[in-house]
Amino acid sequence: MNRALPRKADDGVSLVELLMAIAIMSIAFVAILGAFGTSVIASDIHRKDATGDTLVRSLAETIKNEPYRPGTVACASYGSSFAVPGAYNSPTVTIEYWNGAAAKFTPTCGDDSGVQRVTIAIASKDGRGQETTQILKRCDLDAVSCPKPVFS
Repeated sequence: MNRALPRKADDGVSLVELLMAIAIMSIAFVAILGAFGTSVIASDIHRKDATGDTLVRSLAETIKNEPYRPGTVACASYGSSFAVPGAYNSPTVTIEYWNGAAAKFTPTCGDDSGVQRVTIAIASKDGRGQETTQILKRCDLDAVSCPKPVFS
């Protein structure tokens, strides 16, 4: 009796198939790892921007609540005692004074006519987070030390 021998099933994997599978998985792993790295950097930048925004707003509120300092004799300064976390540079506070005759803000402190534009900027030490805001300070017209406003 002639019996047909059963065919052997192809259970094994060839070396070429194995190398191709490893190559495809390696490419996918590198792509996922790159996306994870980008996510970590974006998260760090967002955290520093959010913290910088909080610091700038806090300093703006502090300056807003300080009394008006006329810049008619000596230039005014605000927020000098504001403390920032170690990951941030000291805030930059720039004051410009309204010059009614020229109808614009100027950095010359002798031109103060009762309105000041205060620009507050803060940046993280690694440069990834930077925030800036501006506020206007007006002199209380009932105060004796206020300069008389000049409008053109």
